[in-house]
Amino acid sequence: MSDSPAPTVKREKSRIVCTLTFADAEVAAAEQKALSRLSADVNMKGFRPGKAPVEAVRERIKPEALFEETVHTLIQDKVPALIKEEQLKPIISPRIEIASRTPLTVTVTVVERPEVTVKGIDKMKIESKEIKVDEKDVKKVINSVLIDARTTKEVDRAANSGDQITIDFSGADSEGKAVPGFAGNAYAVVIGEAHLLPGFEDQLIGLKKGDDKKFSLPLPEGHPAENLKGKTLTFSVKTTKIEEVSLPELTDALVKEKLGMDSAAAFKKRVEDSLSEQEKNSERLRRERLLLDEIRNRTQVELAPELIDEELRSILHELEEDLKRQSKTFADWMKEQGKDQKEVEKDLRNRAQDRLKLRLGMSSIIEEKKIAVTPEEMKTALSEMLARVPKEQFADAEKAYAQGTEGYGALEWQKKVEKTMDLLLGQ
Repeated sequence: MSDSPAPTVKREKSRIVCTLTFADAEVAAAEQKALSRLSADVNMKGFRPGKAPVEAVRERIKPEALFEETVHTLIQDKVPALIKEEQLKPIISPRIEIASRTPLTVTVTVVERPEVTVKGIDKMKIESKEIKVDEKDVKKVINSVLIDARTTKEVDRAANSGDQITIDFSGADSEGKAVPGFAGNAYAVVIGEAHLLPGFEDQLIGLKKGDDKKFSLPLPEGHPAENLKGKTLTFSVKTTKIEEVSLPELTDALVKEKLGMDSAAAFKKRVEDSLSEQEKNSERLRRERLLLDEIRNRTQVELAPELIDEELRSILHELEEDLKRQSKTFADWMKEQGKDQKEVEKDLRNRAQDRLKLRLGMSSIIEEKKIAVTPEEMKTALSEMLARVPKEQFADAEKAYAQGTEGYGALEWQKKVEKTMDLLLGQ
């Protein structure tokens, strides 16, 4: 039976702080167990691992490592028992902190789901825009198909937008040195198709065959070459040919030959339907973003600092993985943002709070509206998700999303959110 005093429990809304004080005898017993466990990793001449004398092992172990293992030994059973006894419902791992070493006192902070209010759920209304397909967009798509059958005719005049111009060009840095990847000979480009750097094709308008021109352009911040982002290059261009471009007429015969469709009208209808569907998807995304902003703004909740810290760690981990995929460092990213560490930390903490408010607000709405996903709906969602998984990864994915797993729970949450969005958007 322990001589340690009973834990004290202090409730502050969704935040519960439990204080555990341990008697010296209990600490000493825990330390012996900690030494025994740590001895398995200590190699001492003449002794098998884990069989060396305890006091000899103590000399080889750093005091802080022994202390941490001792605390772990003391709390590994106490904390789960305390949570059960006090009927606590933590939504994140409890935070363990040392309040005092003599006597050894540990605080255990448990965060439960906070009380959440979403004001005026039924008054939320996100207006929808009428879906219209612009005839110019239809023509643009049709022209992109006809372009493979275009014809050109050399002309003796200045280049206009829509003409094909053939050039020799090269790019140089501020010191006049040629920049690899920014040169070409007999390079043909249709002015206005935006295949070159932003602003480059505009500089070609008005040039005639044989003309030379120099101009400077800044490279976009999103340029893949890290050493060139945002820098200005000077281009030298010589025009060798100007051609007028003619597109064939959209006829039934052309459509049958090139696209295997019955008629030009049928092809145009398909283009219009496709663009209409794109507009619908774009409008849906726009309304979803506005709805999420509305939910977050209407959500009233007091967030425990531990909950914010946990969400911040999650954001930092996601950011770290994303930067790793881009072969960037955190310092590179901060430089791109144009902010110092304090500003970045403030922004990320605000993002953590926004994400928590939105997630808790959405969860509250799901409960209030009694949104549920049926087994049949989950079966369909799983089939659709697994259908996109490469064959070699299928077995692992199927296991990761089996019922009762974290993956299954995440997918179920996603489907609940989708149904909630449909309900609130009136679809």
